[in-house]
Amino acid sequence: MFNIRKTFNIAAVMMLVATQAFASVPEDEISIAGLTVGETADYAKKLYGEPSQVYKEGDFNTLHFHALYVTVNKDNIITRITAHSSSYQGTPAGISFGTSIEKIKDVYGEPDNFAAGINGISYLYCGENGEKYIEFTYDDNHMKEIKVCKR
Repeated sequence: MFNIRKTFNIAAVMMLVATQAFASVPEDEISIAGLTVGETADYAKKLYGEPSQVYKEGDFNTLHFHALYVTVNKDNIITRITAHSSSYQGTPAGISFGTSIEKIKDVYGEPDNFAAGINGISYLYCGENGEKYIEFTYDDNHMKEIKVCKR
């Protein structure tokens, strides 16, 4: 039999879960090492000099600057930035290597998604308009990677 009170309670809980404060990071805060997606390879070279190596994969090139990898498309527009070292400037919000996941949650809120895998646990935060995201990967409670990508 249909129970309206039970249905209302379930709907209320679902709405509460749906409106829980997940991250909506301002687009201008989705950057690492002074770079963000949409900028040019020339700008990365201006900041870091010539890359030590360039890896070609189809229409994409990945520029290797020490422990910073900058992937660009055929138009030389940055589509992904991956940092593996504290040698580089953190995010505009002050997140860098050594930052705990608790601190990241204090700054950005709960992640939009997280996944556990062979490389550790990744916490993903989407930008306000959904075009970019930033991902923090931890292994044994130590940050090992920060990635900024275009969706």
